[in-house]
Parts: sequence; structure tokens; C-alpha cells
Amino acid sequence: MTTDRQRAANRANAKRSTGPASAAGKSRASRNARRHGLAAQAQFGSDRLERIDQLARAIIASMPGQIDLMQARSIAQAELDVTAARAVAGALLTELYGTVPDCDLALVPWRPLRPGAGLRTFHDLKMVERYLRRSQARRDKLVRLCLSGAGT
Repeated sequence: MTTDRQRAANRANAKRSTGPASAAGKSRASRNARRHGLAAQAQFGSDRLERIDQLARAIIASMPGQIDLMQARSIAQAELDVTAARAVAGALLTELYGTVPDCDLALVPWRPLRPGAGLRTFHDLKMVERYLRRSQARRDKLVRLCLSGAGT
């Protein structure tokens, strides 16, 4: 049970906790919930839908009788998300290093080599890497569900 003294202390703390005070902090906080870039809802134009259908048909053909069209479309959409994230990561690596390193990325020294490429690019690369891992996990989970029969 909260005592009167604790309630008073909580109220005093709450009065001091009013969010960011600087203009830069307020600007950054105003964008906290905004979804953008790869995490934004993908636009389903005719080109993307056609690519999903083509990939779904290829998935069905490679696994006859094991997967239906709806499941294949879900996997295809997830695969396109992975492909897009890899393309963005490649572009960021090109910006950071001048070229995509042809080696194990775990061995790459994470420091900007190109003039002008700096912490912002590195931060973006970390965010894309996190999105890529999540996209790959989602795709892999869909495949496992479809193959186990739980998705039917």
C-alpha cells in the first residue's frame, strides 16, 4: 500500500517529468511512434502483387501438395521483405565503405571509411540489420508452420 509520503514524492517527481525541454528533444520525441522506411506498411501496387504471385507460384511448384496458394503468398511476401532489407543494407554499406565488402560481415571493422559517411549511416545500418533479422525470422516461421501442417 502506498503511503501519503510516497504519493507526495510521486507527485513531485511527476511534475518534474514533463518530457524533453529542448527543441531538438521535442522534435525527436514527436517522431517516436512514426513508422517509416522498411517497417512502414508496404505498398501493394500491381508490380509488387505480381512479384508476390510469381514467387508464390515458384514456391508451390517446388513443394507440390505441401503448401497452398495463401500460405505461399505469405512466404513470398516475407521473402520480398527480406530481399528489400538486404538491398537497403547493401546500399548503406556502399555509402559507408564505397563498396559492399566481399567478406564475412562479422569481420568488417565497423568504422566509416568514406569521407562524409558517419554515425548516421552506421545507425541506419544497425536498424536495417535488426529489421532484416526480424523479417528472416518471420519468413522462417511461416515456412515451418506451412511444412508442419499447422498453417492449413
